Amino acid sequence: MTCTKLLLTLFLCATFCIQHGWTSYSYCGSATYDRDVSMCCGRTVHTRTSKTDGCCGTEVYNTSSQSCVYCSGGTYHITAPKYTFRCCGYSSQAQLYNGTSHLCCAGTLHVKKRFHYCCGSRTYNYSSQSCCFGKVLPGGSRHGCCGNGTYNYYTQTCCANQARPGGTGYRCCGNESFAGSTHTCCKNQVFPGGNGHYCCENEVYNRSTHSCCQGKLVTGGGFWCCGPDAYNPNNQSCCGGRVVRGGRSHACCGSKAYNTTKQGCCGSQAYHKKKEICCDGKVNDKPKRAECCRSQAYNSKTHKCCSGTVTLGGKGMACCGTGQTYNKTTHICCVGVVLESIGVDNYRCCYDKAYDSKTQKCCTGQVFRAGPDEACCYYNLYNLDTQNCCRYKINQGGRNYTCCDERSYDKTTHTCCRGQVGPGGTGYACCDYQPYHFQTQGCCRGRAVYNTSTHICKTTYPYGVVKRD
Repeated sequence: MTCTKLLLTLFLCATFCIQHGWTSYSYCGSATYDRDVSMCCGRTVHTRTSKTDGCCGTEVYNTSSQSCVYCSGGTYHITAPKYTFRCCGYSSQAQLYNGTSHLCCAGTLHVKKRFHYCCGSRTYNYSSQSCCFGKVLPGGSRHGCCGNGTYNYYTQTCCANQARPGGTGYRCCGNESFAGSTHTCCKNQVFPGGNGHYCCENEVYNRSTHSCCQGKLVTGGGFWCCGPDAYNPNNQSCCGGRVVRGGRSHACCGSKAYNTTKQGCCGSQAYHKKKEICCDGKVNDKPKRAECCRSQAYNSKTHKCCSGTVTLGGKGMACCGTGQTYNKTTHICCVGVVLESIGVDNYRCCYDKAYDSKTQKCCTGQVFRAGPDEACCYYNLYNLDTQNCCRYKINQGGRNYTCCDERSYDKTTHTCCRGQVGPGGTGYACCDYQPYHFQTQGCCRGRAVYNTSTHICKTTYPYGVVKRD
């Protein structure tokens, strides 16, 4: 390798390491520098002297004791003590100033004075003047802005941008002020009557003696409204927009009130909860152990609800189909048909037939007499000891046989690979269509069988089985 190529290689390696952060070196403009001992400020390299060093434009400053002030003109200033100096103004007119002795108001510097604040580009004395909409006006700390002037909010009120007589406790009613303790404002008119009084259209009323319902004044305090009428909630109710007899323990059921402690509401009809029951919106007499069967009530001890129909049937009875009951100890229900089960627990349904599951089998809706060594193969029986069922087809075989698609095979001597039966039982696996013994043979890339003691399977190109070296 030539010297030029060697230098180029070293340069490329260094560049790669810097770009990926594998070294303490970095770029500062077109130069490189060691971040552990130097720092880059505005594309200029400086020697790092302290952990508190920071950049201020292209210069270094001590962040613990100095401040870096940036002025909008594009200049940086290092100042001390910290947080003392600021910048005032914009672009080329910006200038540095001491915040403890001067005040910057909209780009204009002023000597700081006691009680003085900014109002636009000017200052004003807060104790004797006010700043309203960028203008300095007479009036001090007890004054606020009102329209184009000021007002004393201890002795005046600002209504519609005009100063009116009356301070604390006064309110506005249109353009006028009024004392809230003695008067009330209704639709921009002042009426006698202070706290506790309210408006009812153009009238003032006291809620302790009157009520207002839809703009209508009614005698009686503490009343509630029911449309345009008032009612006493202690002994009346509002149902369907009408005042009816009732009270606080009542609720509405349709257009009438009912006592919620003793009655219930069934649709729009009230009923007595101890004597009656509501079933699907219909009131029924309440029998013992009452339950609902759609809209009908029944005694659940003596009757059953079967598909919405009440039928006789108590303990030990069950429903079968529509409106039919049966004794579960002597009969069985199969597809809505009641059949005798001779009181034997092992009776089951075979579609619409009953059968003894200990001595019979149900195969696709057909009942066969069968022993414990027989099972169903679709709609036929087969012997588990001598036969095998593969895809609804009965083959010769036994308990050691299993299926390979439609065929059966002895799993102790053969293996099924992708629907084909080949020699090899326990200890064999499949390599594509071929069985192989996984203790002495291998499967190369799912295709070829090879002897693991004499050959190997190459996993790199060219792939395949090759002899061991």
